[in-house]
Amino acid sequence: MTNQADRKLYKFGDEAQEKIAAGITKGADVVASTLGPAGKNVLIERKFRTPIVVDDGITAINNLILDDELENLGVTSLVDAANKASEYAGDGTSTTIVLVRAIYEAGRKLTGGMGFGKTPFEIKADLQAAEKDVLTRLQAKSKPIKTKEEIKSVAIAAYNDEPMAEIVADMIEKVGENGVLLVEEAWGRETETELQTGMKFAGKLVHGFFANTPEEGLSLEGFPILVTDFDFVNLNDLMTIVKDVSQAGENGLVVIADKYEKPAIEQIIRVNLFNAQNKSAFKIYLVRTPSFAPRKYEDLAIFLGARYFSKERGENVIECKQEELGRASDFKVSKAGDGIAIGGAGKKEDVNKRILELKLLYADEKVKMLKNAFAQDIAALASSIGIIRVGSPSDGETEHIRLKTKNAVKSCQAAIAEGAVRGAGIVLKEISDELSEGNILKEALKSPHETIQRNAGGTLQIPEDIYDATKVIRTAIEQACSQALMLINTGTIIGFRTEPDRGDAAEIIAEKKENG
Repeated sequence: MTNQADRKLYKFGDEAQEKIAAGITKGADVVASTLGPAGKNVLIERKFRTPIVVDDGITAINNLILDDELENLGVTSLVDAANKASEYAGDGTSTTIVLVRAIYEAGRKLTGGMGFGKTPFEIKADLQAAEKDVLTRLQAKSKPIKTKEEIKSVAIAAYNDEPMAEIVADMIEKVGENGVLLVEEAWGRETETELQTGMKFAGKLVHGFFANTPEEGLSLEGFPILVTDFDFVNLNDLMTIVKDVSQAGENGLVVIADKYEKPAIEQIIRVNLFNAQNKSAFKIYLVRTPSFAPRKYEDLAIFLGARYFSKERGENVIECKQEELGRASDFKVSKAGDGIAIGGAGKKEDVNKRILELKLLYADEKVKMLKNAFAQDIAALASSIGIIRVGSPSDGETEHIRLKTKNAVKSCQAAIAEGAVRGAGIVLKEISDELSEGNILKEALKSPHETIQRNAGGTLQIPEDIYDATKVIRTAIEQACSQALMLINTGTIIGFRTEPDRGDAAEIIAEKKENG
């Protein structure tokens, strides 16, 4: 028997499109108000915590839920586009959402209503051709970003705060092209910076259960770390070292391995839950390293001061002793799959010896692809980790500054990777002026710049040296075209009838995702 709360609502045809359009309009209006240097803040309530003030699109849209369940499908479509833009480029979420609305509205006009105008296939062909043309023009306008002043210009466009842009540019210059720059909250009111030795690696949590941060990542300090390319079938292989570490008074164990079978993951989750129910802080965290070559495990183990347990050498983690575990003063794994170890316990002379070995391999290697791989390994071991700790008088303001600074860092890194174009939506306006009349993207491309000017009262003067990262704008166009096309071609929408809930909006969205 179907629960009353699980009963579904649905609309067809033009009625479905009207609901989608209403949701997109409301969601895009919230986000558009934050765009540009004159954009406004959004105040977001949080259950049992102080409200936060944000002016970035992704946080605003992720915390927006409409009363109308079907209109809310339009909002969640914007959430999807923004989250993918953030994942791929790190910034540009507001621009993505503004473009989704503009392209969707342009496509709807071409359909002339359900069953009239252009067919979905014709619109798809037009949009894909226009997108390809626009991306080619965008790349032609891109310029490389190399100097500190150029990096600072990108940071100013992302944050609109010159002192913080100076800090971001300075730290990016210090850590270098292969370095890592983190943004954290400071304990006090002042913003501080720090350089530490660190190593970046490809790593993902095997299950969301092991996350311990609001961003669904992992952040630990000083935990023992096991490094192996072993395939874990069940918990038995770990029992000896888990028991030893637990009895030694540690709060947990991080396992970095190649593969975990489903029974092993389920058993470890059950152990963690059992410990939590019995008020024990001990927890096992599982990190998977996709496509890791054996030498990468060796590199990571040397940096952490661990023994690498290798399948090739016939070693087994059952033999692992406590002194063969590694450590890092700070160990992080992001949802996107980036692992960072700061302050590894490995001896400096061992790390330097490994770097020298890799340099010799690099010098002897003739195959370009393998040579590049060795160069990346050397850079990973020899890199610095920069940390910007932001502070302010209040928790809400600190979180606001942290998010803005993080976006600025990501924009700068994207610009270094793929170059930059004129900022504040100007490059898209220039491309729009080059397109012929009737091009499906011609009017839509003007929307980001027009929104920025509208927020500023139409009087904003954009300096010539303000840039946006090409990667950010490219990703915004790609995600907006993809999402808008899907929505234009939607003829039926189905949503859950939900009971009113005044809790934290982000928690509600997460719960909906978990429940399918």
